[in-house]
Amino acid sequence: MISTIKRSAIAIGFILIASSAARADVQQGLHIFSACRGVNVHFCQGYITAIADEMSGGLEFRKYRACIPKDVSLGQMRQVVTKWLGDHPEYHHDPGAGLVAEALARAFPCS
Repeated sequence: MISTIKRSAIAIGFILIASSAARADVQQGLHIFSACRGVNVHFCQGYITAIADEMSGGLEFRKYRACIPKDVSLGQMRQVVTKWLGDHPEYHHDPGAGLVAEALARAFPCS
């Protein structure tokens, strides 16, 4: 039988894990910018890939639409996002997903 203290510790652990997971999906633009500039390129590329996948086929994501050609590489998308974030430091404290979507939409507009 698990003691009350152990059950409480396990419950608190689950609460902490759940709350950190809930916050994990809100990345600020500055974090994305730093990651894309080399701090964590794999995170950056995964983040961009997820958003680009959501926008594939011209679907709207956070009010933005992008039509990314199939021959555009992940490295090119990373350059686009990094440049856009570098040009707009005033948005570095905004949620990163919308900023990545805007950078992709401006670079690859749907006609």
